[in-house]
Amino acid sequence: MDFMLRVIATLRVYNEADILTQVLDHLYEHGILFVIVDSGSQDKSREIALSYKDRGLLEHIVVRMDTWKASDALDTSLELAYKYSPDWILRNDADEFLEPTSVTATLFEAIAADDARGVNLIQFDNFEFCVTEKDYNSTERDIRKKLRYYTWNDDYRYKAWKYYPGITDRDSGGHYPRFPSGIEPKIGPQKYVMRHYRFRTPEQAVRRVFKERLPRYDLEERARGWHWHYDHFKEDPNFFILDSKILSRYDNDGKWDLTKRFDWYNNWQPPTRGQLFGLCTNFSVVGSSGELGDLIALYDFRYDLQAAFPEVKQGNYRNLVDWGWRVVNRQVNDSAYDQLAPFGYWYALMMVYDSRPDLQTAFPNAYTSPAVYHDLLCWANGVADRRWQDSAYATLEPYAGSYKTKS
Repeated sequence: MDFMLRVIATLRVYNEADILTQVLDHLYEHGILFVIVDSGSQDKSREIALSYKDRGLLEHIVVRMDTWKASDALDTSLELAYKYSPDWILRNDADEFLEPTSVTATLFEAIAADDARGVNLIQFDNFEFCVTEKDYNSTERDIRKKLRYYTWNDDYRYKAWKYYPGITDRDSGGHYPRFPSGIEPKIGPQKYVMRHYRFRTPEQAVRRVFKERLPRYDLEERARGWHWHYDHFKEDPNFFILDSKILSRYDNDGKWDLTKRFDWYNNWQPPTRGQLFGLCTNFSVVGSSGELGDLIALYDFRYDLQAAFPEVKQGNYRNLVDWGWRVVNRQVNDSAYDQLAPFGYWYALMMVYDSRPDLQTAFPNAYTSPAVYHDLLCWANGVADRRWQDSAYATLEPYAGSYKTKS
């Protein structure tokens, strides 16, 4: 396998033998190298990991931790990966499968494509797969075939990022990185998929929560507000068996339901993208323009917009852009007017684009490809200054100056 771009996953492992083979196979099949820090597993996790020496494993170390301090474990795994000159870091826990949005691309291919676009940070939607009455006693060994029912939980998972000296995710518990001074986060236009299987049988769930996690959590990190998510759980196997009727079913077709149908964590509200990286000015979404990044930053701050346009989380911006256009034209009275109005030229152009199949064919992926978007701007400039005739003239002509400047 050709690993030209070095994407290195870091795994922290503790008694995950029942799923570890599947996770490591998945990484290797997706073109990802990996390092493993084992914190003292008492099952076959170490033997399984070492069997991948010629199949993606760069190094495996054991650092016994009677007390689990997540920040130290994150530092140790990042230092281990650093030895192998990573271009990208992938924070992959030992009970999850990370996938690109496209079911036809490998994870490596998707990251390489985003890297070529100038992306340096990739966000993931977290889908929590659950044990249900349909599968709790199943003998199926492949966890992805065994557990079919899930709930979307959150998108506070910036699990893939370009490596820069000095970058760290220690202070966030691995949820997102802090970039070195002078490096601007550039978030990919599409969220990737995180399939999380933290509870795989009722017995494993009880053991995990009440023997392997709660007694081992570091008190200092607990005082910071970390590791509280299991505090309300019950030491009863039946607690972990959910009714499949309240969940969504996944059929390996790439179609995901972004509804939170069950909440393991008592209404936890993680920070939004805008709150983490700043509204409009401190981060950008790599796509057609900075205007799209600004609009998505506003979206991430506004729960009403998230409720009205859930399809944005799947990369469908059309209805949100239509809303912005109506705000710019005072058809909708909204406090965002002053923020959006200076970019009326962009909303006008994308409204025309979204309504015209011929333009979508001529300029495919104009939302996500800077080069294609530039070509679309050149077309708009030609229409606005009457170099060629087009029905969009009346919509675009008021912004002729902007198209001429930007094309």
